[in-house]
Amino acid sequence: MKGKEQIDVIIDLYNHGNSYHEISVAMDELFGVKISDDAIRKRIKRKTEPTKKKKKLSRCLVLSDLHVPYNRNDIIDIVKEQAGRIDTLILGGDIVDCESISVFQALGQVPLVQEMEQAWCLLKDIEDLTPNVNRIIMFGNHEARFEKYLAAKGGELQELHSKNILREIVNGFESQNHINGVTIEFDQLNYTVINNWWYKHNDLIVCHPKDFSKIQGRTTVNACEYFTREGEDFNAIFTAHTHKIAEKIPNLNKWCYEIGCLCKEMPYSKEGKLGYTPQNHGYGLAIFEDGKFSVNKSKVVVLGNEYGV
Repeated sequence: MKGKEQIDVIIDLYNHGNSYHEISVAMDELFGVKISDDAIRKRIKRKTEPTKKKKKLSRCLVLSDLHVPYNRNDIIDIVKEQAGRIDTLILGGDIVDCESISVFQALGQVPLVQEMEQAWCLLKDIEDLTPNVNRIIMFGNHEARFEKYLAAKGGELQELHSKNILREIVNGFESQNHINGVTIEFDQLNYTVINNWWYKHNDLIVCHPKDFSKIQGRTTVNACEYFTREGEDFNAIFTAHTHKIAEKIPNLNKWCYEIGCLCKEMPYSKEGKLGYTPQNHGYGLAIFEDGKFSVNKSKVVVLGNEYGV
């Protein structure tokens, strides 16, 4: 069947109460074309049903617990894979380990400035791969070590520094080697630094709490209940910090996830701590339809333990 005239006649006959069969007979008489009753029905349905508006999709990649210099070697591969599909990238805390300024002292710890340099290089590579992406970076409990260090050791130099080491890295800095007189400059990076342990994107909360449970899923359920008590309006929560993976846990009519980590096993994992439980490697991918979290499309991507090349 061809032609706008024939379609208009079919719709007009239908609107005047004719059945599919009656319309089929009329089309044969008027135009000499034989059309089955089912074909008539399909033409009418296609013409009269309102066109469904396609939902606007947006994607958010959430990477957390990198713990530079103990980060996995395949982080850049992950960003490369997702870069062309995402609109937003959230780095959910514990980007740097701040090992040398922690209360847990040990031999062979990486100096803080070296951690900052390595973190800057990784963040710069990520930035170069995501030129049109909104990049958010928030702090975790390991970044909080910097504020405690400044409070204890900063003295008169406290006012020269932000309490958030991620700001120090992203805003650019100079590394001074006073022995050989060499200065290395690290330029400003294009990230939005959130001076907080949680961030809300559309109806998703990404958080890095200080609390921790070895039981998979318990921390994110607790976080969900916390933000509900605080009156936050959200439909899903991605929880970092636990180094565990838990997915699609329903709680209070919301969806709870623990998104794993992107760091290698820490040295203390094999030093006789019998209570240590192996960590789970992964990251979160949140999909939104018209700004609403899609539980059917969002997921935690689980990674193996090989850490990349």
